[in-house]
Amino acid sequence: MWHLFLPMLAYAMLFVGAAGLSHEQTWALFLIATVSLLLLFIGIHNAWDTVTYLATTRLKDANTKP
Repeated sequence: MWHLFLPMLAYAMLFVGAAGLSHEQTWALFLIATVSLLLLFIGIHNAWDTVTYLATTRLKDANTKP
């Protein structure tokens, strides 16, 4: 969900926001700001998830080796 669905949704929303900007709609700026925050939070979550996975995997590997 975090690696595929949400980024695709965010980029689709960004496309809609860009289309709204070309028609001078004021809501488009808010949509682009929302997408920017969404992509930031997705990136933070994915980085935290990767670090947590690597830390727990390396701890398990370190405990099993003689």
